[in-house]
Amino acid sequence: MNKIGKNVPVVVFAYNRPRHLEATLGALRRAHGASETDVLIFCDGPRSRSEQMSVNEVRDVAKNAQGFQSVKVLTSDENRGLGDSVIRGVSHALSLYESVIVIEDDVEVSPGFLNYMCGALNEYVSASKVFSISGYSPPVEGKERFNDGFFIPRICSWGWATWRDRWQSVDWNLGEYAAFIKDRSRRVEFCRAGRDMLDMLINQAEGESESWAIRFDFGRFISGNRLTLYPSSSLVKNSGMDGSGEHFENSQRYQSPMSQRTEFSFPLLVDEANELTVAFSEFYPRRLRSRLAILARRMRVHGPARKAFRFVFR
Repeated sequence: MNKIGKNVPVVVFAYNRPRHLEATLGALRRAHGASETDVLIFCDGPRSRSEQMSVNEVRDVAKNAQGFQSVKVLTSDENRGLGDSVIRGVSHALSLYESVIVIEDDVEVSPGFLNYMCGALNEYVSASKVFSISGYSPPVEGKERFNDGFFIPRICSWGWATWRDRWQSVDWNLGEYAAFIKDRSRRVEFCRAGRDMLDMLINQAEGESESWAIRFDFGRFISGNRLTLYPSSSLVKNSGMDGSGEHFENSQRYQSPMSQRTEFSFPLLVDEANELTVAFSEFYPRRLRSRLAILARRMRVHGPARKAFRFVFR
């Protein structure tokens, strides 16, 4: 097993949910290697005066965080939104470190999470085909046969890690999109690990979304259809599925039993697990809400009618 990389920081993004952040930091503090880990907490600003109290509570939780090698809290006076916050925050962290581990305030990690992430970052630092590391593993059939983990052409945003060179290769303005969207074969290839991907990308490119994740995944694809390492059993759970989050409804569909393993080995060969790519495609179908957002925009539904249209089908 690789030793924990002491210089790999954990970057945490928080907004207006103090109890979620407390749980997230508590779980992270209990992870093996936490006392040797630098933690950077980015706290977004309020969208309105009504959120100021909860935003202040989040910042108090962040400033009182203990149990780590160091804690640095960075706050924003304005509300940047999750997409801009993640891009700015991770870019800042990677100006200081060679690699980063990233969690949001509704992701609780297992005791072995840091061992796994740091070990994988060490293992594949020179393997350019590996674009990122995921701590989450969806409940798909067949993955139990891959005890050391498996590679899929899809990034994950629930507890993840990457390296400076991979992150800096991404064009956040989607400069390749115009040529890509005209090429049917490339569109099909992009969606092999999830039929939800293309609609999310279209909504991002046409101005409906401000997602860092779909742009990060498009960067993965454009730079050689690179791969993400997933663990055989999930090392995180998402507490934001209670309906409190910005981008997810109350749902248990994505919850996967969290492993208590603390020691790991990793695949020697970087090869896509094709049968699991098929399973991912079935697990992540096209989202009706995303499709309807595209339809509403292209039908030029505006104002209150557009809001009602999106509300009915959310």
